[in-house]
This record gives sequence, structure tokens and C-alpha cells, in this order.
Amino acid sequence: MLLDRIIALKAKFLTILENLKSRPFPRKGRIRIAITFSLLFVLILLCVHRKKEAPEAGKTPAVRIEPAPKSVANYLVTRPFDSTFKAAQTFVDKNDTLQVKLTLDDILQKRIYLLMTRYKPRCGAAIVIKPMTGEVLAAVSYRNDKETESLPQCNNMLFWNEYPAASLFKIVTATGAMEYGLVNPDDELNVTGSYYTLYKSQLKDRAVPWARRISIRQAFSKSINPLFGIVGQRILGAERLNKTAERFLFNQAIHFDLPVLCSHYVPPQDDYETAERACGFNKSTTISPLHAVLISGAIAADGTIKGPYLVESVKNRDKTVYQHGADTAYTLASKETALLTRTIMGDVVREGTARKSFNDLRRLKDYQRFKLGGKTGSLDSVNPRGRCDWFTGFAIDPDNPQNSIALAVVTVHGAFWTVHSSYIAAEAIRCYYDKNRVKDPAKVQ
Repeated sequence: MLLDRIIALKAKFLTILENLKSRPFPRKGRIRIAITFSLLFVLILLCVHRKKEAPEAGKTPAVRIEPAPKSVANYLVTRPFDSTFKAAQTFVDKNDTLQVKLTLDDILQKRIYLLMTRYKPRCGAAIVIKPMTGEVLAAVSYRNDKETESLPQCNNMLFWNEYPAASLFKIVTATGAMEYGLVNPDDELNVTGSYYTLYKSQLKDRAVPWARRISIRQAFSKSINPLFGIVGQRILGAERLNKTAERFLFNQAIHFDLPVLCSHYVPPQDDYETAERACGFNKSTTISPLHAVLISGAIAADGTIKGPYLVESVKNRDKTVYQHGADTAYTLASKETALLTRTIMGDVVREGTARKSFNDLRRLKDYQRFKLGGKTGSLDSVNPRGRCDWFTGFAIDPDNPQNSIALAVVTVHGAFWTVHSSYIAAEAIRCYYDKNRVKDPAKVQ
């Protein structure tokens, strides 16, 4: 429509010029008309230029009014993200006494950290946010002092970006394939061999007698590698997979009050690598917990999530020197596609790989109306060394969607597996919503 208008204006402009040539016109009038039409033409060119460079999904520009003061960020970086990390923070910066108000929920923060110390994985991290507002409700980092030789030189495991993404990447693949209109959740493909391996012979989608017909929905809930390898290699393709990974913020900076390193996605070089990337069966695709929670949060919030923030306000001797304003919004999928992905993520906690962890929560009467969903993932990690276990998901309260939460939990284990990240996530959901139902929130365990 804009192009048609420009063509029409151009034709009109040329007609007027022809008329001007055929008529005598005062010199001063000719100059004024020339200047007017020149300005109009420049304006049209600017409109076309702006139209061409409109941001794509996943690249919504930042509109943050003002970042939190650097002194506050520098102070928070030095704090341990444990049970003592509370919403009210006070510190001295030069001659100023700054009172920092964080978005944290102190009860939830303490509960998650206590779960980490109870089960003692090699290391762990968890983050809970409100997708509709971007508020960070819990930010937990845990390092086991007895396992330091297996851990990286990083004091805060919450911002570590070298965890293998593992099967969390199936969210990206499934959403991308549905966004392009290539598959539906109930479409079936042929799968041979083990569900959790990925051999070239498993990527042929053959209708042989020993093949099993499995839907996208079932493969997602059971985290079946060969089927998602077929989707990535034969249906989505490397080019579209790369674009989807970019849309899902891989290799891109995430705006936050504290420094966060980019998650890594290496484009595949051949068909087999495309299958590896699509199902998450590789160690080159890495992700941070903050990035992981943005993915599940966007799915819970109809495809668009508000940028996360931790610092709500800063006061200096009762005078407000900083107040959080508007922030970045990330669009990872359309509303229709996000709804489809949300349904298959719901299958994961009902009958899939997170079923056992969520059984007790789902049996409770108060939670039967909640929309729960998520995705698990596990893969051997090099740094930190051990078995990396993931869960990222959401809890949507139908009565109050604004109070919905998204969360990501990662734990790394040695020879003995102590706890599943999905169990910690289920307990975090229960803690957050239960504290509103008891007279004394301090009694929430």
C-alpha cells in the first residue's frame, strides 16, 4: 500500500513539473515550489527507509528509559545470590548511602536456595520471573564447596552461559517448524532405534516394519531425539533453523541490570549437524538460565515477554535517584504459535519427562486449574564437569494471568544424581502461590 502511494505521488510530481515547464511562472514562485517538492521527496525516502529496516521478531529494540546506576550493578555482582540475597539492599557508595529495592520475593528466594543446599548438586542456578512485567522474583546461584575442582572460575552460576542447552532447544525447533506452517503438534513421523540416540540411520523417516509412528506432541513430551532430528534436517532445514535460533536470542545480548553473556549457537555445516542442532544432541549449543527463562516466559506470554529487570528503585537519603521505567520486549513467536507450543509443553508435566516431579503438585486441588508446562533437558557438561539437568517452564493462573510466572532451573551432578531440576521447579511454583494462602508466609516450607 505504501509503495502504491509513493508511485502515485511520483507520477503526480512529474505531471506538475511538466505543467510548470509549459507555463510562465514568477522566479520566486518557482523556487518556493521546488523547495516544497524537494522536502516532500526527502520525506518519502525517509519513510521507505524506515519501512525497510523495521525490526523482526526477537529483535525489538530497547526502549529502556535509563539503566540502573553502575555503582548498584557493581555492588550486586559482588553479592552471593543465596538465601541472604533480599529485596532490600543498603550499601555505601563513596559518601552516599544507597537504599536499593529489588524485585525479589524473599520467601521464594530462600526456599529455592534451601532446596539446593539440601540436595547438594555440584552446582546449580534458578531464576523466576513474571513474564508480563519482567520482574525477577528469585535469582539463585549455588556452588558446592566440596566440588570446586569440577566447577568453572565463575562465582555466580546464574549468569554462566556455557551450560549445554540440550533438549531445551527442542522448544526452538518445534516453535520454528510450527511458525513456518510446516508441522502441527499431532503430525506423525516414523522413528526407529532408541529415543535418546541420534544415528544417521535414524534420520530417514522410513516406513519399515520396526518403525514406530510418533506425533510431534509425543516426541516433545518424551524428548525423542531422532524425530526432532528429522524435523530439523528434512522439514525445517538449516537456513530456517538458523533464523529461528536468532529469533530466540541465541548469539545476542540480553538487556539486564547486570552483565549477561550471550548464549551460543553454531550454524550447522552439514545435514547431520542440522539434526544435532535441532534436537539439542550436541555440546556446542549453550545457554544461560536467564536466557532459558525468557524462552519459556515468552511462550507463556503469547509469544512476547518483557525484558527482565532486578532493580526496582534506588534512593539516596530518601531521595529517589533511579526508578525502573519502560524496558525491552522480546517477541519470539506469534500468539497462535505460542499457544500451540504451550499445549505441548503442558504434556511434558502431565505425561512426559517431568511427570513424576509434578505429580504431587498436580494432585492438589488448588493447582488443578493452573496451566503448567515446561521442558526438561540433560546432557554431559564439560565445564562445569558432570551431568547437566535442565527444566524451564511456566505456571499460568487463569484467574489472574498477570500473576503468572516463568522459571528456569539447572543443576549439575557427579557420579550420584541427587535431585531433578524439575522437582525444584515444582516446589518453587508451590512456594510462590502457597504463601498467598497462609496467614504467616514465614511458615511456608
